[in-house]
Amino acid sequence: MSIQLVTILVIVCLVIIAFVRLNFTITTVHGDSMFPTLVEADRLLSFNLLPHLWLRKGQIVIGNINELEVPSSGDEFLDIDTISELDRENIPFESSCPKFIKRIVGLPGDTVCIPISSLHEFMQTKLRSHCDEEGNLVWKVPENHCFLRGDGLISMDSLAVGPIPLSAITGIAVLKLLPHSDLDSLQQLRGTSDVRRA
Repeated sequence: MSIQLVTILVIVCLVIIAFVRLNFTITTVHGDSMFPTLVEADRLLSFNLLPHLWLRKGQIVIGNINELEVPSSGDEFLDIDTISELDRENIPFESSCPKFIKRIVGLPGDTVCIPISSLHEFMQTKLRSHCDEEGNLVWKVPENHCFLRGDGLISMDSLAVGPIPLSAITGIAVLKLLPHSDLDSLQQLRGTSDVRRA
């Protein structure tokens, strides 16, 4: 192999490593708002390069809690008031964790309609007065916002704070990784199998 070819291969490898390190992160799940899809201590690999360009309904996204806006009552969505009406103590929200992990159910321009009967009793009690005549909660997702939900029955999500600005989304989950405990077990098994072969 010529020195030039080796140099090119090294540069390409360094560029690939730099791209991966800059545009992918591992996030650990805290809380059970995404149960049963994700549980405490699950780990997700997320893609972070301009995530707002790649958003699709059904994707799990990671975001920055500090970027959330709590709109004033009735500003940008239909038939719902703000989180000030909700009892925050009854909604699992890890304020000590700077990130949130939720699923996209609505994109800019969409109308999101959620039957109140599909919600946890606590959420039904707090939001019943905001239903339309058919028993649905309805939001119009404004430009540059999305509507996020947790997979769990109780979740601090767009039900409480309304549509969330796209600027709060920092990554799109692309892969669920093995938990640390499984990695430790796998390493122990590998160590054991190596000993047996010897």
